[in-house]
Amino acid sequence: MRPTPFLPLLVTFALLAAALTAHAGPMKAVLDCSEQKGKLLDLHFTRYPQKPQTIFRQDDLPGVRFWLPPEAKDIGQTMLYSKFVVAGNFEISMTYDGYSVEPPKSGYGVSVGIAVDTENADGKPGIRVSLARGSFVGRGDGYAVTVGTLKTKKGERGIDYKETNFETDRSKKGKIALKRVRDKLICLTGDPAAPIDDLNEIAKIKFTDSTVKKVRIYADQGGSPTQLDVYVSDLLVRAEEITYQIPARDQPGWFWWLIGGITFLIASVIATIVYRRRGNQS
Repeated sequence: MRPTPFLPLLVTFALLAAALTAHAGPMKAVLDCSEQKGKLLDLHFTRYPQKPQTIFRQDDLPGVRFWLPPEAKDIGQTMLYSKFVVAGNFEISMTYDGYSVEPPKSGYGVSVGIAVDTENADGKPGIRVSLARGSFVGRGDGYAVTVGTLKTKKGERGIDYKETNFETDRSKKGKIALKRVRDKLICLTGDPAAPIDDLNEIAKIKFTDSTVKKVRIYADQGGSPTQLDVYVSDLLVRAEEITYQIPARDQPGWFWWLIGGITFLIASVIATIVYRRRGNQS
């Protein structure tokens, strides 16, 4: 029986589709800031705010110290935000040390954490997710996962935030991490010496597989006149791609069509050879 002539074509199109749609891959790119002291972090991050040195300062240590005095309650978030973007699957982790805050009596919580921000195709904010160690009004110590999405109702502007809280002990030191697997974002917490694979999963949320435009490491008084003094270190980013330019997956369409065309050509040759050999043998 002669093999069906449609088989090579089906194989070819299957391989072409795989080449055009396959995005997830190994996390080969690594940005390890665990040994980068002082202003070396400025190579990868921008500080905000930049003027009030009593609010944000860096020690001559491989990390960042956030010190927010009680009289600085209206400054909003104090942060490092990335100059790079992150594409594909990723892991972002950090440790915090010295966290000790009295439960605030006002505001939305005093916290230190990691956040990732995306953008929509029109340049407007996409999905924003943060994982924080904090102290919250009426709840005390815990972790908070906050998801922010752009308001879509007609006439409304800004971002809607939804926060989910998780209990923890009053430990002054720990590790938090965000891990993306395709379009899912996993929130992890645990011992500062533990690798990411050994951390505890506290939440898994629907995210997106689009490029993360900003990674933020932040401290926030949450509108409360509460002092926060915490040291952040061991900042590690692993991803399929970490770049200061346009990620390969966001390059113009011809890039993927070129890859697909090459795959199509190779698959066509292989399929034709197989088809002819089987035809000669029948």
